[in-house]
Order: sequence, then C-alpha cells, then structure tokens
Amino acid sequence: MTQEPATSYRLLAELEAAFDQLIERTERLLATYAVAPTQAWAFQAGEEPQPKPTTEWLRRALLDYWYIDGQDGRTTRSHIGLIAANEALMAQVAEVNAAKAEFAAYLARIKAAHPPLLAEIKA
Repeated sequence: MTQEPATSYRLLAELEAAFDQLIERTERLLATYAVAPTQAWAFQAGEEPQPKPTTEWLRRALLDYWYIDGQDGRTTRSHIGLIAANEALMAQVAEVNAAKAEFAAYLARIKAAHPPLLAEIKA
C-alpha cells in the first residue's frame, strides 16, 4: 500500500514546522545569552581555548545541523564548551530540548509510517 500524496505532504509539512520551531527556540536562547552572557569556556581544535566564547561561537555550535558533503550522517562536528547558565538561559535550553524531542518524534513517525520519505527529507 502506498502513502497518499496528501498524507506524505502533511508529514513533511509537520516536520518542517517542527524544524522551524527548533530554529526559532534556538534563536531565542541565543538572544537570551547575548543580552547577559555568563561565564563560559570553549575549545576549538587548532586554536587556543577561548576564555569567553562569543555569541557567534555559540550560534555556530547550536545551529550546526547540516551534513558536510560526502558524509552519510554518522560523522558529526564537535563543539566543546562549558557555559554557566542562569535560570533564564536554562529555561531557554529546556525549550530547545523540547523542540528537538518533538522534531525527533516527527522523524520517528515518518520512519514508521512511510520510510521512503526519509530519502526526500535528506535530499
């Protein structure tokens, strides 16, 4: 039995909306950090450790969702750092983590209901 186009479209639209929500929540977290940066440390391979990573470093680390050409998804880039988060920042982290969980749940539904859509998502 094949998946109806309307159902496939709906699944992809829901996944896209969940991804957009993840990006929006991450941007709010970054805005919170930019207003009141806390104590932090970051290691970057080939460079000296940064005593206070910039908001731009955190942006690159948190929004690094994309594959490098030629990879199949099993290789990731490491962003090593430590941030002393206050309550406001931790609340934003919880929101980002909830959005990640929701995105993962949509992917799991697609994998279970219509596995061929995964190839379209990766394209």
